[in-house]
Amino acid sequence: MRYQQLIKIFVLACITLISYNLNAQVTTATLSGNVTNAEGKALSGATVKISYSNAGINKTTISQSNGSYVVPNLRVGGPYTVTVSYTGFQEKLESNITLELGQNTAVDFKLQATSVNLSEVTVSAKSKIFDNQRTGASTNISSRQIRQLPTISRSADDFTRLTPSASATINGTSFAGKNGQ
Repeated sequence: MRYQQLIKIFVLACITLISYNLNAQVTTATLSGNVTNAEGKALSGATVKISYSNAGINKTTISQSNGSYVVPNLRVGGPYTVTVSYTGFQEKLESNITLELGQNTAVDFKLQATSVNLSEVTVSAKSKIFDNQRTGASTNISSRQIRQLPTISRSADDFTRLTPSASATINGTSFAGKNGQ
């Protein structure tokens, strides 16, 4: 009896050690760092571009509120090129960065301020999804879904009654939910 318990404990210990070693396999590297200005103050929202052209890797991230950035799961090796840009500061580039297996390579950037006069900034957008006629969330219901509705008339009015906050417009006719919203 005691011999069987020892065998069970030994087998359990072997399985635990094997599973621990299987989980410890690392195949990537991490690139991280901080983006600051010349005075050492963190630059939040700086654009960090990482590229390894021979492997087709192009990643972009944004620095956090404390100026830090982290890019995990990168292919081991190099040469990587890291470019950091921020409005009102000179773009900075670091090249020939080699990443080692399972290591976190730190690349910090200090950006120098530049004076740029912007004469005009124009922001324009055209979207079929967003316009001044739509407010809040919406869901499109097909005629097939209405036909499958478990009601007698199977109309859009029946569908809006299922959800109190729903409303619908079909061919200029407006329908509202139970609460009249």
